[in-house]
Amino acid sequence: MSAYVPRRLVPLALREVGGWRLKVTQVLAPGRAADAELVEAAVAAAGEVLPTPAVTPLHHGVGIVIVHQGTRYDFVLVGYWTHETELRYETFMRASTESTRLEGLTAGELATDVWDLRVLAFERDAWLEHVLRPSARGGDAADDWETRLRAYLGARLEATL
Repeated sequence: MSAYVPRRLVPLALREVGGWRLKVTQVLAPGRAADAELVEAAVAAAGEVLPTPAVTPLHHGVGIVIVHQGTRYDFVLVGYWTHETELRYETFMRASTESTRLEGLTAGELATDVWDLRVLAFERDAWLEHVLRPSARGGDAADDWETRLRAYLGARLEATL
């Protein structure tokens, strides 16, 4: 068993694809340099798996992408908020470090590691604070959805954990 080693969690620019506004976070293992091509492949994958249209009575066109460059494998998580309190997501694995091709993982292959769970926990807390409980941040409970969503999209995690 190897010892836990912190990884950098880096917020990237918000991206839009197919009407979805996406918060993109990169997770970098020590010694790994940011891979812009992998980020582009991740956003493209999001465009392929996110529901259309982006805004419906069930979901508000807001989601996340986690691009995790690990020590042995690279993973991408694409998620979106729906039914007000649910985050649905799919996970992909990069086929090879010499390629940006992403392969979807089946339910039996899915796993979420401690670093990705930290990003998901942050997103959960930001969703609660800015969208579901705006009065907790000093906002008016009557804030419209767009104001709440913009506040959520502005909440970004940057850390080494």
